[in-house]
Amino acid sequence: MPGGSREPEDADLFATAVRETEEEVGVDLARDARYLGRLAPLRARARGAVLDMDVSPFVFALDREVVPKINAEAEEAFWLPLERAQRGELDHVHLYLDQKGASRELPAWRFEERVVWGMTHRILSELFDAVR
Repeated sequence: MPGGSREPEDADLFATAVRETEEEVGVDLARDARYLGRLAPLRARARGAVLDMDVSPFVFALDREVVPKINAEAEEAFWLPLERAQRGELDHVHLYLDQKGASRELPAWRFEERVVWGMTHRILSELFDAVR
């Protein structure tokens, strides 16, 4: 799930989302996707603390099959089967260890050898709630 800060050349946050997606995973949303809508902003968190930053998720549907091409900002890109995640088939608990060694159990999805948790899990959960 690409993301980043608004740059001066971005007309608005929509333009930021389109630019960041192309930069980070090589997907041209203007060419390859349809804009479906925007979810409510979510307050960012890091290491259990709430940050003074909102994340504004934009939702697109791809019109054709694309192969992500990551840049140095992204570690990996893969397709998560959203229908399976929404049905609960991928439900998992991620054990998060903070810097002090305390652990917390966080909701997650496990797909193949990957675990989706944190902000990505929160955003997709909000999307699932919006389409029910």
